[in-house]
Amino acid sequence: MRNVTDFGLLPKEHLVTELKKALGRITDLERACQLEHALAEEALCQTDKKYHTIFENAIIGIFKTTLDGKIISANPMMATLFCYESAEELMESVQNIGMELFKKPEDRYSLIRKVSATDGFIYFETEYFRKNGTSFMGALYCHGIRNSKGEIINLEGFIEDISKQKAADAALAEQKIFAHNLIQGSAAPTFVIDCNHNVIIWNKACEELTGIKGEEIIGTNNQWKPFYSDKRQLLADIIVDENHTSLPNLYENFTESKFLVDGLHVEKWFYNLNGKERYVSFNAAPIRNHNKKIIAAIETFEDISDIKMAEKELLKSEKRHRSLFEDAPVAMLMIDPDSMTVVESNEAATAFYKYSKDEFVGKSMADIVVMPSEEFFSKLKNDVNGPRSIQLKQQTANGDVRDVEFFYGPISFNNKKFLFSIINDITESKNVEGQLKHAQKMEAVGVLAGGIAHDFNNILTAIMGYASLLSMSISKDSPLARNVNGILSASERAAKLTKSLLAFSRKKPIEAKPVNLNDIVNGVGVLFSNLLRENIELKIELTDQNLTIMADAHEIEQVLVNFMTNASDALIDGGSLKFSTNVVNIDVEFMPHQQNLWVAFGSGSFPSV
Repeated sequence: MRNVTDFGLLPKEHLVTELKKALGRITDLERACQLEHALAEEALCQTDKKYHTIFENAIIGIFKTTLDGKIISANPMMATLFCYESAEELMESVQNIGMELFKKPEDRYSLIRKVSATDGFIYFETEYFRKNGTSFMGALYCHGIRNSKGEIINLEGFIEDISKQKAADAALAEQKIFAHNLIQGSAAPTFVIDCNHNVIIWNKACEELTGIKGEEIIGTNNQWKPFYSDKRQLLADIIVDENHTSLPNLYENFTESKFLVDGLHVEKWFYNLNGKERYVSFNAAPIRNHNKKIIAAIETFEDISDIKMAEKELLKSEKRHRSLFEDAPVAMLMIDPDSMTVVESNEAATAFYKYSKDEFVGKSMADIVVMPSEEFFSKLKNDVNGPRSIQLKQQTANGDVRDVEFFYGPISFNNKKFLFSIINDITESKNVEGQLKHAQKMEAVGVLAGGIAHDFNNILTAIMGYASLLSMSISKDSPLARNVNGILSASERAAKLTKSLLAFSRKKPIEAKPVNLNDIVNGVGVLFSNLLRENIELKIELTDQNLTIMADAHEIEQVLVNFMTNASDALIDGGSLKFSTNVVNIDVEFMPHQQNLWVAFGSGSFPSV
């Protein structure tokens, strides 16, 4: 660009030209400045519009006040928060927000003090009044506007209603307190660990059972100490780590919890838990946040030693009762009264009925009872409400029919009624009963025979007396002597018969006199040898020593006959029957278990058969 001093040297026409060019450049510069100014004004206008749009449509209240509490500006949401129709109504109606809008006016002064202490925004919570008399909790973000001297002349900021958030926070805090108190007040020992394995809750029941106070363990990872001498994982630790691979190494028997989602359960004995042997049940489960992430774990444990001991006693009792049933020496059955089938039997029953266990269980009683099954079933069903007994015949697997006394009564098992029965084999008793009846009949016959024999013996005495007198009154050569002798001979035979009848009826008194035991044994042997079966051999061995004893020969004969009869009955398939006599010495060594008998008779030599 040329110097102005240069223009004086130019010709006039050139000077005019240069002046025009310079004026053009000045005009262009002015236009550029005007354009820049217009653009700046437009940008400012757009900014104002944008700010105004934000200001008018903001979902939080925006305000500007003086220090004395006069509202200079406010957006529509500010009016809405305080239940005014418009921002203009709010600004016109409220002259001092500290006195009219703040529930606690002193909070307004606290706000100003905090704003004065900083150049930035501050956060301030307090409660405000609305136009309709209600109140809300508001969060205030505010800063001070200062003059050139640094003095605050206005307050500017925004406010939002946090009542719902505060209520939610209060409810959450209440829930936390409730959950904490719920755990603390629980009768079940319960503790909670966080994701770092530190104990955050250790309730009173834990303290009682373990003997460790909450203040000693909360904040630590020593939850293992009450249970083990060395550090190891509990169920809660395993859940927090989300790694179950260590479970088999730590616990022999563990299962998934039946009641807790993703929970674990284990039971085990501790031989010194707070000074006592205890059987403890553990249950643990995760605590998740809203994203399903594990943030903690809760574990409960309970001393169930009494329950475990009761279970053991119950098992012992069941085993004992099972043993009583299985090992009982009498046959026992459990019968389904609906189907009349055997549902359970003991060893004695299977042995008696000659069936195996598998064969017998499920068998119908109709296959066992030797009587019309309908009659038997009807009787059992009608008598199902009380203990009863019945005598009947039953058939075993090999076809034997036995007389039994069938005792039965109701028993409940798994909420169902059954018939419990005891079977007593009375076959031998029946036989003995028959023999007893026969013996009673024979005794009656004996009594009758004894009475007859006694009366007949009186008659014989008279006959023999008169016959003897008659024999004495006639000579031996008299033709009547033969007849009289015949009468006497017949009377003697009748007397012997009477004597036998009296002995049979046990009416004859014992007559002890010296008799030879060898002679009695030999005589009975000769008599009895003709009565034995051909397959039984009778042997008689008599000692050479003198066996004269004081006894009733007939009573000895009766004893020997009874011996021989019982022995021959026992030899069903034949054999040898031996009778021998000897002299034995009776002392304590001879009869070690018969002290009373030895004392009664004393020691000495006695004949024996």
